[in-house]
Amino acid sequence: MKVKVLIIGAGPSGSACGIRLQQAGIECMLIDKQKFPRVKLCAGLFTHKSQDCLRSLVRCSHQGIAHEP
Repeated sequence: MKVKVLIIGAGPSGSACGIRLQQAGIECMLIDKQKFPRVKLCAGLFTHKSQDCLRSLVRCSHQGIAHEP
């Protein structure tokens, strides 16, 4: 499969990048070495600032952003 952008790392920054690229109509693929969901040492803390950022990202279509082959 060929894509214009390959994003390595599906953490918050990589995921946000993938969402923005998809919203801009740019074909991309997001890969990570771990399977999701995964256990994190941060105990799943998701700050209010992070929640606001996520809400602003997912207001538009998120079709095709994440899937498992």
